[in-house]
Amino acid sequence: MLVTTWLSRRALALAVATFAALGLAACTGDTETAYLDLAPVLGGATDANPSIVIEHAQGALTFDTIPERVYALDWGVIFVLTALGVEVQGIPENLAPDALAPLLVDPNTITVGTLHEPCFETIAANPADLVIVASRSAAHFEELASIAPTIDASVVTSDNVAQSKAQVRMLGEIFGRQAKAETLIADFEATIAQITALTDEAGDALIVLTSGANVTAFGPGGRFGFLHDDLGFDTAALITEDDRHGQSISFEFVLEADPAWLFVIDRDAAINAGADSAQQVLDNAIIQMTRAYQNNRIVYVDTTTWYLAGTGIVSMQSVADDVLTVLRAGNAG
Repeated sequence: MLVTTWLSRRALALAVATFAALGLAACTGDTETAYLDLAPVLGGATDANPSIVIEHAQGALTFDTIPERVYALDWGVIFVLTALGVEVQGIPENLAPDALAPLLVDPNTITVGTLHEPCFETIAANPADLVIVASRSAAHFEELASIAPTIDASVVTSDNVAQSKAQVRMLGEIFGRQAKAETLIADFEATIAQITALTDEAGDALIVLTSGANVTAFGPGGRFGFLHDDLGFDTAALITEDDRHGQSISFEFVLEADPAWLFVIDRDAAINAGADSAQQVLDNAIIQMTRAYQNNRIVYVDTTTWYLAGTGIVSMQSVADDVLTVLRAGNAG
């Protein structure tokens, strides 16, 4: 029996050529810290005082006007800005999702570093009205803030749904797109309601990530815990380690958990590592004994929205749409 891959895989764009003549420092590893509530706070905006004060993950910033030249070092944030109708002039140079790859060849767009490492020289030489960092680039907030107005739009993935809503509200407030932000939230909440109506009877699930031959798992409250915490899937196994890259497990662990659904994230595909695909890693007799395999419910998810741009209301909407699709297909089968 062959495993059915329900989701349409979105191939990630290849990394773009390095910004000419400006050497960037080596990328740091994925980092994530506990952040402040992202909810925006009005600063007494009136006809006499049009300023607003926006609280973000590492402080607060006062806005007297709507920023026009905007740089963002996170694809999830760029998805949200694009959905709000905000033009982004400065973007990361690497691992662009297919839907955003045209920005890399847009003559009005420049690359201002990588997902992990800003190019301070480029940003200083091309002043911005606003620079936006998020979890992978958040460690450079202070240095960037000394160059240009900067906010940290990081989302703690253990509270992805609630903080993604807060993030889009914050960005909507900054750019005067509050109504559009609320529309995006309402659409997302409607999709979640459709999903939770189906997960009551869907059975349990296990979320795993492959990286080379290594397999790790995630549970409630973790990086991909929204599948359980917000979308309503029962947990197939107890995950005791809350690491950003998951708890190391064996194929036998998956068989013992025997999930009704197995959601698989292929990290190497996300970062163009060129290693064995997740399908190759999981193509063995042990996995084939699981209910998920036997019922064609191994779901190889879109790595762009789950791993690379895994936060923000637009990415979360894409994830929810995909989950709803596989649930409906599973029920029909």
